[in-house]
Amino acid sequence: MTKWIHKSGNRNFTDTKAWAKTIEYNKELKKLINSVVTECNGCEACFDSVIGYIMHIESVTSELFDAIDRIKECKKRL
Repeated sequence: MTKWIHKSGNRNFTDTKAWAKTIEYNKELKKLINSVVTECNGCEACFDSVIGYIMHIESVTSELFDAIDRIKECKKRL
């Protein structure tokens, strides 16, 4: 990451909305993954009990990559 910051004029992008979104998405993913783990450890665990979480994880992951792409675009503009 240090090389990226150096190449970006020492700007680390942590003050951008896209960075704030990456933090939010990571927190949400952690909660969702913990929910899947908890659900899978239950006695009633089955695919149907976790598919909703898995689909939500997929959606949040897509949003996370979009936010990262926005940060990359900011980097290119420098």
